Amino acid sequence: MECQIHYDLVPPEGILLAYFRMGIVFSPYRKTGEMIEVSPEWADHLHREEDPLLELHLFDEEREYRLFRDADGKYAQDVVSDTDQAGKDLYTEEMYLEKPYASVCRKLRVVNYISYTDEGMLEITNYRLSPAESETAGKERGKERGTKNG
Repeated sequence: MECQIHYDLVPPEGILLAYFRMGIVFSPYRKTGEMIEVSPEWADHLHREEDPLLELHLFDEEREYRLFRDADGKYAQDVVSDTDQAGKDLYTEEMYLEKPYASVCRKLRVVNYISYTDEGMLEITNYRLSPAESETAGKERGKERGTKNG
């Protein structure tokens, strides 16, 4: 089944994290109209019929576009931002990335949105990925991290 990315919902530039059956692509990207400029390994995976896209995260500091394949093989999408999750508490955590991925971003932030059940139990209702702020502050990511193909 073919996946349909809704480019109007994708942040203009940021980081792409894609899970395929046979690998992971973690790379800066830039949106140009109805396509994204990203590393060549993205295209390599997309053209392998035996290597379907399982999950796609396109994110910047404020928003994440998510596309994922469900158990039936159909694709669903979601957009997560602080604005959409108003009224919920946040819990953030930062993680250092291993060497193969650290050239893109040394630290990744996970923003967890939490609420409480009627019984007072904490519940993580959603999350989004973000590059750690200190990693991108004052930088022009596209120029310094090579967003162009090739």
